Amino acid sequence: MLNNAPNSNHGTPPESGVGPNQSQILIADDDPGACKAYQRMLELEGHRVLAASDFAAAAAQLQSQTFDVVLCDIVLGDDDGISLLAHIQQQNTGTPVILITGQPTVETATAAVRMGAYDYLSKPIPRDRLCHTVSKAIEFNHLTAAKKRIEAENLRYQRNLEALVTARTEKLVQSKHRFQLLFENSMDAIFIASREGRFVELNRAAVQLFGYRRDELEQMDPAALCTDKHVFERFQREMRTKGFIKDFAIKFVRQDRSIIDALLSANLLDPIEGDVAGYQGIVRDITPQKQAEEKIRAQNTFLTNVIESLAHPFMVIDAADYSVKIANAAARRKQRGQGETCYALNQGLAQPCGQTGRRCAVDEVVRTHRPAHMEYQYVDEDGIETEYEDVHAFPLFSDDGHVRQVIQYRLDITHRKRLEAVAEAANLMENLGFIFSGIRHEIGNPINSIKMALTILAKHLHSYPPETVKEFVDRAMGEIGRVEYLLKALKNFSMYDRPEIEPVDMEKFMTHFLALVENDFMQKGIRIELRAAKKRLAALADQRILHQVMLNLLTNAADALDKQEAPRIEIALNALGAYVQVQIMDNGHGMSGEELRNLFRPFYTSKAHGTGLGLVIVKKMLAQMNGSIAVKSQRDLGTTITMMLPHEK
Repeated sequence: MLNNAPNSNHGTPPESGVGPNQSQILIADDDPGACKAYQRMLELEGHRVLAASDFAAAAAQLQSQTFDVVLCDIVLGDDDGISLLAHIQQQNTGTPVILITGQPTVETATAAVRMGAYDYLSKPIPRDRLCHTVSKAIEFNHLTAAKKRIEAENLRYQRNLEALVTARTEKLVQSKHRFQLLFENSMDAIFIASREGRFVELNRAAVQLFGYRRDELEQMDPAALCTDKHVFERFQREMRTKGFIKDFAIKFVRQDRSIIDALLSANLLDPIEGDVAGYQGIVRDITPQKQAEEKIRAQNTFLTNVIESLAHPFMVIDAADYSVKIANAAARRKQRGQGETCYALNQGLAQPCGQTGRRCAVDEVVRTHRPAHMEYQYVDEDGIETEYEDVHAFPLFSDDGHVRQVIQYRLDITHRKRLEAVAEAANLMENLGFIFSGIRHEIGNPINSIKMALTILAKHLHSYPPETVKEFVDRAMGEIGRVEYLLKALKNFSMYDRPEIEPVDMEKFMTHFLALVENDFMQKGIRIELRAAKKRLAALADQRILHQVMLNLLTNAADALDKQEAPRIEIALNALGAYVQVQIMDNGHGMSGEELRNLFRPFYTSKAHGTGLGLVIVKKMLAQMNGSIAVKSQRDLGTTITMMLPHEK
């Protein structure tokens, strides 16, 4: 209900708000009685009604609220309802306006219709007509609002659709552009052909592949590009049958008549009435790959021929299971057992060499990642030595750095070993001749002296005074001492037949060794310097033997430094391949060429009291440790002795 008086300028809305289905109506009339009557009629219909007595009050209500219908008297205080109608239309709210007048005329009715009034009612207004007209106006307002919403939604949908279409069109354009770039820039030849086989589209790579111009290719029959038209016909049959084909091997002829090895992959386009619409596909030039494969095949053939032509056994062995991957004819001829493993073929064994306590070149290579070299000695069932082989093994690495395979070749050194044995026997006989000659000379002289002294003493024993007898006895004892010294040297020659080989830190060993002998050399005025490499050098040696060797060599160097100015010995340690190099350099008297040639002959010596066995013993000791010795010397310039000992792997 309306709480304000009908003649008030502003209607006050009730405390409760407008219900969801309740319409709101504004009555603008300067007649309080009529205004109240209209208000009651409409409120009985369930409408919410507000009233305004003049233009200003009505305009204020319209500014603050939304109305479904406005009833306005044409005469409205100092103004008129036509002005309010114009005001409402300027606001563009679409609210229907019903004009009311107590003095109807054709002119006012015409003006009302021209201004866009919804209806025109004359006073007095019957209740039924008022309610019916207001209901129709409300319905019209709702339909108009719904129409505007639909139009707004349609406009919004149209704009969204336009934006979506624009975005999709741009995306399609970009996709087409990317596809075109991909099509043109592909390294492989891409084509689209008609169902007759004519080229419809070709990318740049296809034009470059065949060597013709694009327009020439579009006019050509693709079968004419093939070296064998029957192959192309087979390709077409398979395409019709399967609908696609992948990596079809085919040969094409370029415009310059050169041959192209290619792989052709294609699929059918959408069929037209059950027939083939066309093809699209890729031609991949594999000519360089084929040429490389042919080159590899030629190289493999060459390597196979080389390997097969080798007179000695050659194998490639799998490091994981000892299986033989490659074995030449020589390896097959010398196989000692059945099976496809190296231990079966080479040794005739049923299990790997390492499991039987034998040395294995494959295991050595896998363990050290380095080439291995060792000798094998074969014996027959009776235990008689039959063959010697020199085995060389080399690693083949996988991508992760592990030994994947081992190359192994074996050299038959039986004949060489026999020749070496003969040479060693001859050398032994020669050395024995020197030894026995030396023994006869070295022992014969003191024995002769003893014999002469004792003979003279025996004749004059009773006539010589005790002092003379003692002199003869002392002379005999001195000669016996010489014989003992010689026998001790001969004993040293046979010592250490079985050396105990172990890794020896050479710098640490030399430091300890020099600490033992340094004082003796300092008393002789000899300065010893040690130069070692920065990294650790470990040699495989017997420390007892090495100690004796160094003692002999330094003693010889000290003898060579006798009466020299600023006597000096320098010891240098270096790594040299698979060996540790030990050099002993002095600035002593040096040696002549003849002395160098006879240096390692037994009992040859230039010293007044030497036996001539020192360097012979040194050479033998080093040989027992798989080492060697070499001497360079020049008279009055000094001597350099170089020892080589195996490096720890």
